Amino acid sequence: MGFAKFISFIRKRNIRPNKSGTGTSSVPNPPLYEVASLHHSLQTSMSDIIAATENFSSDLVVGYGRFGFVYKAELSNGPKLAVKKFTPNAFPSFMEFRSELEILSKLRHRNIARILGYCISGADKILIYEFHEQGILGVRLHGDFSPLPWETRHKIITGVAKGLAYIHDLDKPIIHGDVNANNVLLDSKLEAKISDFGVARMIDGERSHVTTEATNGTDGYMPPEYEYGSMSVTVKGDVYSFGVLMLEVATGKRPENSVQLFNGESVRFVEWAGSMVAQKREMEMLDPSVWFCASTAESEETSIKDYFRIAFMCADVSPRK
Repeated sequence: MGFAKFISFIRKRNIRPNKSGTGTSSVPNPPLYEVASLHHSLQTSMSDIIAATENFSSDLVVGYGRFGFVYKAELSNGPKLAVKKFTPNAFPSFMEFRSELEILSKLRHRNIARILGYCISGADKILIYEFHEQGILGVRLHGDFSPLPWETRHKIITGVAKGLAYIHDLDKPIIHGDVNANNVLLDSKLEAKISDFGVARMIDGERSHVTTEATNGTDGYMPPEYEYGSMSVTVKGDVYSFGVLMLEVATGKRPENSVQLFNGESVRFVEWAGSMVAQKREMEMLDPSVWFCASTAESEETSIKDYFRIAFMCADVSPRK
């Protein structure tokens, strides 16, 4: 995706804090047991998943997020799976859980992780994805791995942008609601796959937002309007979180952590990034490990500076400017 398309994607973010009230929904009791295969390649049961994850052993955890842990599972008949086990309070109702997943299972895009099925046993709810060998972007960025070259980081971010553009441009747009590095999987070619639509919402009709009963998102990635008490999730919120992700991928810094300045003052990650861009110090922001990659050349300086400027346009704390 060229930078012109990035700009088109960014223009969707032009917000005013919304302080609308919240809605309510009934919470029917979940069934004792239910399993559903949403793809012909998956034939399994909760007992199969428990066995494949060794009863959800911590040794098989490959990632985690606000609503639960992700486990690597290999079924006895061969397929490797990524299994997300949700915390008990992740969904206010069983019907909401099932209806949302049935919608999302129909998504078809190379940058959207395919949902294969789900299992429910009492209060336990799990979601089953295709397993991708390169794992989770957040782990790849911050774990003990070889550094990613600049062109690979750019490729990953381009894939995420394409995936978000796809769900936002549907006849009934889907809001992901929790875009962050732990919700991006990487396949064997380091192609990005957006996953974990656990708080995703579909927008009906002429509405521009969906009202929720609780604040969505992950610390460091949440749009500033949530600070005003807004419970409305919007496409614009996804764009803000995407901008934060762009900054994280390029800098190697965790968004939830503050950045300490030379004068000893600590500022929020996004505020630091905005200040650095305003001072035209983009190259100083780049993850130092990038320069250890033989394929990263100083000739890419213009591309890198453009990247940072676009990232901050998405994650500007004053998006109405």
